[in-house]
Formats: sequence, C-alpha cells, structure tokens
Amino acid sequence: LMEIMVGSLAPLLKEDFIWCRICERIITGVPDRCLESIHILQNVLGYLGTSHTRRHLLIKSFKELLSVWGDNSAIRHTSPEQHLYLTRALFISLGFLTDKDKETHKDELIRLIMPGVQAHIGNSDHKIRTQGMVLAETLATVIDPNGPKLKFEYEKDKETASLLELMIPPSDPGLEQLQKKFEAIQLEQKLDTKMVDTDIKTDEKMETRTDIDSDLDSDDDLVPYDMSNDVRVTQVKEPKYIRDCME
Repeated sequence: LMEIMVGSLAPLLKEDFIWCRICERIITGVPDRCLESIHILQNVLGYLGTSHTRRHLLIKSFKELLSVWGDNSAIRHTSPEQHLYLTRALFISLGFLTDKDKETHKDELIRLIMPGVQAHIGNSDHKIRTQGMVLAETLATVIDPNGPKLKFEYEKDKETASLLELMIPPSDPGLEQLQKKFEAIQLEQKLDTKMVDTDIKTDEKMETRTDIDSDLDSDDDLVPYDMSNDVRVTQVKEPKYIRDCME
C-alpha cells in the first residue's frame, strides 16, 4: 500500500500544495491508538509477505508471535484486547504464507503451536479460550494439511468468523480508490473549516448583542442611595422672635 501511495502521490505533491497538506495530516496526524487497527496490521504484514526479499521477515515475525501466543506468562500478563490483537496478527500472517513456507518451516511451527494449545484450553477466560481454539485448529490444518487435525467444541459466532476472514489478504485498492479517499478527506476538512468559521461568527454576533444589551440595562443596575438618615442643611438663618433678641 505504501509503495502504491508514494509512487502515485509523488507527482501530485509536486504540483498541488493541498495534496501536501493532506498527506501530512494522514502520515503525522494518526493517533497512537489507531496503530492497532486491523488495516495497519494487514498493511505491515502484507508489506513483508508480498516480496521475496522481505518474506524471511514475515516468517521470523510469525514464529515470534507464535512463541508469545503460547507463553502462559504472557497470556496472564496481557489484557484480553492485547491478546486479541496478537491473535489477529497470527491469522493475518497465516494468510500470507506460501506452500513452500509451510513445508519448509512445518516442524518448527508445529512445535510452537503445541504449548499454545495447552495454555489456551486451560485458560479461565472464555473469549481467550475460544480464540485459542479457533487459531489452533486453523494453524494445524493450514500448516500441515495431511497431518493430524485438532477439533474443539466452541460456539461459532461473528467473532470467530471475523478471525477466519483475516486469512484472506485485502485486495489492492488501486490509485482510483485512493484518490477518492483523499478527496473525501479534503472535502471533510473543508466542511470542518466552514463549520468552525460559522461557529466563530455566531459567537462574535452573540458577544456583540450581549454587550449592547448590557449597556442598555446598565442604568437599571444602579443601587438607590439611602437618604433616611440625612440631615437637612440650609444656608438661610432661622428667624428669631423679639423676645429672643432681648434675652
């Protein structure tokens, strides 16, 4: 996928600044939590498995994943979400193995599978136990089609079906679909910018209206002065009677 994107986008990046911004947002703006996406797993493992020069890295990664998957201590000290992520990675890797890979590494892979079978069958978590059963059955069947089969009793539901579907490598999206996705991202960015501008203008209007209303109501906010204890002051002398003057 990265090879297709880089080769196809290079001419666009030279001619259009908007494409530069889109690619910058896509590559550097991905949150860490999104790196655990199934699509990221498929792209990374597919990148290793679709080239003869990188295939040895896929085999090495697959063996290391199997080793962790079958480790009792690792199962106990990882969350169910992390274990599901590991299980998905194994299913995806399994889909990229060729017949030659399976035949060449069959004995070692079978040896790595067996501890994982025991660890998952005895696990108290129902989901982890079911995921382990599904993967163990699939591994044994795919890696050694002519060998002994593993068969467990578990409920087949949407989750087990989705795990099995991961063995089917995703189709190449092609340049046309990639361009449509980028155009959709560009349109979404424009809509977001327009909505932000609209919100800012609305807030400014509301603030202006609030200021005007506040000025109009300012006279009503004056507190009346208490004049109950005031002493009357006058500049005119009080009149006196004649007898007062004689005294």
